[in-house]
Amino acid sequence: MTDRRSFVAWLGSLPLLRRHRALRSRAPILIDATPTALYQQPDGRNNLVRVAVTGLDAPAARARLTDRRGTLVGTAGLLPTGAGLAGELWVPLARAAGAEFQIDVEVGKQRIGGRRVRLAPPRRWTLYWIASSHTEVGLTERLDECLEVHRQNLDAALARLAAHPDFRWTAECALQLISYVENRPPAAGELLARALRDGKVGFSALFAQPLTGILDHETFARLVWPAGLFAREHGLVYHAAQLSDVPGQTLTLPTLLAASGVRYLASGVNPERAAPLLSPAEAARAQLAGGGRGEWTTYPQLYWWEGPDGSRVLHWRADQYADALRFGFDVDPAEMGRRLSDWLLTHPVLQSPGYPYDVALLSG
Repeated sequence: MTDRRSFVAWLGSLPLLRRHRALRSRAPILIDATPTALYQQPDGRNNLVRVAVTGLDAPAARARLTDRRGTLVGTAGLLPTGAGLAGELWVPLARAAGAEFQIDVEVGKQRIGGRRVRLAPPRRWTLYWIASSHTEVGLTERLDECLEVHRQNLDAALARLAAHPDFRWTAECALQLISYVENRPPAAGELLARALRDGKVGFSALFAQPLTGILDHETFARLVWPAGLFAREHGLVYHAAQLSDVPGQTLTLPTLLAASGVRYLASGVNPERAAPLLSPAEAARAQLAGGGRGEWTTYPQLYWWEGPDGSRVLHWRADQYADALRFGFDVDPAEMGRRLSDWLLTHPVLQSPGYPYDVALLSG
């Protein structure tokens, strides 16, 4: 630099050089696309794909998805999630082998990065939900106050049916129904019976949530009798039973249920009161050893439960209940979908070869 002009030119180039070096030294962003367990209705051809971006220093971004021909499939707004940015969009995934797509990430009008991915549709699930309220009599309030809560739940369910004809509700046990018709005006009882006959409200054949292992023979034999009497008086039938918040059942329960006309049983155990029913991970956290051999019962299970006489019921056995709160039904549809999809696609039992079914059940 022999003159002022060349020195000024060199000085002016310094910020540009630093900016170029910063861009070159920035760590590359990571782009990931994951199909979920959610398919768009009514035809189910499109799958909800979750796009996640990490390493991008921006408050928001946009992902553009194009097919192998360069045709735009859709865009997703990417918003902060804690670990980076993420968003979702519907992608046609009709072929079992999947298809290739290009994902481009943009901030404003600038393309920041891209990745070519192959997306395949996950297993299609049919998910059932028993919408119900767990029966606690005397734990949180006095007996009469607890039963009034369940009567109010039935009041709300019947009122909702008028404006939402597709809504469904299930009384977890016959005690809820019997208490309702005995403490509400006759017109309310008839409205409930009509909803039961129309299949808009369901009920369990068991009277309450019994600890079957400590019942005497006569009490055990009459567990379904109150529901049977209620059904005969109101022209109803029942086929299912729901049993929650107890550690287990005696081996003769399927015999009793089948003899009473019950074909299906949904149970959610109380694992805190039955340590051997904990999952391996939960057992390890509790510093427990499984039966001297490290073997633990895994959940959920779906199987025919056969009694000593050979009669049987189809049994869905889960490791807990109150699934609506667990899966974000009280938050919003997006959170509910995210939690359900993660459960269906990552639970080791549901993904194992030993679980060949495409159905799952939620209760409560």
